[in-house]
Amino acid sequence: MNINAKYSRQVCWIWLVMSLGVGNPIIWEYVNRHNTVEETCRYVQSHDTVKKKIVDVKSAKQLLVDSLKNGIRVVCYSDDEYPDSLRDIHNPPCVLFYRGNLNLLKYDKLLTVVGTRNPSDYTVRVTKALCNDLLKNGFLLISGLALGVDSISHRCSVELGLPTISVVACGIDHEYPKENVLLKKDILKFGGLILTEQLPDDKPYRGNFPKRNRILAGLGNGTLITEASLGSGALITANYSYKMGKTIFCVPPTDIFNDRYLGMAKYIRDGAICVCNINDILYEFFGSYPLKVRQTNIIDINNAERVSESPIFKNETINNDKKTTSKKSTKKKDKKKDVITESSKAIEESPKLEQIRPEELSTHTNDNVSLVVQSLKKGLTYLDDIANDTNIDISELFELITDLEIEGIVKCNFGNSYTLV
Repeated sequence: MNINAKYSRQVCWIWLVMSLGVGNPIIWEYVNRHNTVEETCRYVQSHDTVKKKIVDVKSAKQLLVDSLKNGIRVVCYSDDEYPDSLRDIHNPPCVLFYRGNLNLLKYDKLLTVVGTRNPSDYTVRVTKALCNDLLKNGFLLISGLALGVDSISHRCSVELGLPTISVVACGIDHEYPKENVLLKKDILKFGGLILTEQLPDDKPYRGNFPKRNRILAGLGNGTLITEASLGSGALITANYSYKMGKTIFCVPPTDIFNDRYLGMAKYIRDGAICVCNINDILYEFFGSYPLKVRQTNIIDINNAERVSESPIFKNETINNDKKTTSKKSTKKKDKKKDVITESSKAIEESPKLEQIRPEELSTHTNDNVSLVVQSLKKGLTYLDDIANDTNIDISELFELITDLEIEGIVKCNFGNSYTLV
């Protein structure tokens, strides 16, 4: 690709993000209507009906130049280097800012690890044991650099001198969380990767995290949850993984009556793989990702078939025979179908709370929630139509819609349209 052409396209992508908002799905509505990102920019600039911030193109150019000067690398959707794993997800990030080794995203065995910021002692022990076993079996771990489970996952990698991938929900050089400043340095020291779709000056606002979680889900071949309550953000990542058709792994709760484990119990009930030791993950990868378990030179493994040596788990012997693996995978799939069918019937038979108005369920107190709900009731489903109807700035509207989606009031449908749940 011509360097000047690539630079021009990157400026266009950055301008769209600065004008319409980071992670705003409406960008893809406009891009899909036009042949190139340049034509999309011209359309957005020339149409007053498009709700946008007034951003000078020079500001986008300066942001790109300043990023490169500060050692922050930039990759955009139209670049050849853009990760294939994110190209086909719903609402892929237009721009990624990163430090470290982007080639790690081409590795075969990528697993996303998520969980609570305040893990129990049980969860700490299990997460450490599983992460260490995964690393010794040639996996590369992805997480979000938050406190708790995320930090444990990253630290297991750096303590073994291995690379890890961190997807953050703020500007790449923001010291958030402050407790992990040294951990960020260690990730880069050992050849890892830190990336984000947020602009360099963006702070870690609440609405950034659920958007970030779709990237976490998209990059991994599967998602491992070691602890999550029903309100945990880790379940957002799990939900994205489910929609992408990827495998969800859950550690069984130590106490089924403890609310802190109810999120995992739900997914296990609905067909997630219950992980009692490393073999449960290896068996699934041998069955579902046969081409992704080959040894590569990114992580040096002496024995990719090594089983768990953790004192927490009972050792098992892995049988690599294809017939044995096939039978076990088939049994798991049959059981999974039965569980999902039973869960679906239970959901269909459950009572509906139709007497409660959607706006009453929201934690927002401003009038904008009511305006958005009324627009959706009118049949308006796309962000630009809702913005015109409510006269809410498109960036503010996107953050509001995202929060309403997290709260279960609004759902995003195929084609970036929204409806009331």
